[in-house]
Amino acid sequence: MSALTLSRPKPRAVQGYVAGERRRIHLLTVEPGRELRADAAIYYVLMRAAAAAAGVQLQLNSAFRAMEEQRELYQRYLNGTGNLAAKPGFSNHQGGIAVDIATGGTTSRAYAWLAGNAERFGFVRTVPSEPWHWEFRPGEKGVST
Repeated sequence: MSALTLSRPKPRAVQGYVAGERRRIHLLTVEPGRELRADAAIYYVLMRAAAAAAGVQLQLNSAFRAMEEQRELYQRYLNGTGNLAAKPGFSNHQGGIAVDIATGGTTSRAYAWLAGNAERFGFVRTVPSEPWHWEFRPGEKGVST
């Protein structure tokens, strides 16, 4: 009988920001080019698998953002050429807990599935004007870690 070996992905340590303060956070890849804080990543992957089992595909448009990307998005917002964006250092994307999911709006199957199920995985919608923006907030609603 052969032993089963499971490999664990190794988190990548980066400089993140939480409420304007620098924090070292550990990221895991959840989709090519998209990373989340390790605990949020695990629950996002579980949520995506549950959605897929229900016939709903979840695709990320954004996840963790480094300071340079957040500065660029914030400047576009200030210029009137971009969407709402938090001041650099204050975006929950920079803490690795926020995701922008391609929902297609509040009438889509993806949004309906998220609205009915995301809390079970610790994700809540936190920006009323953005049906695509969800944040990992365990303990507030949904899972506790």
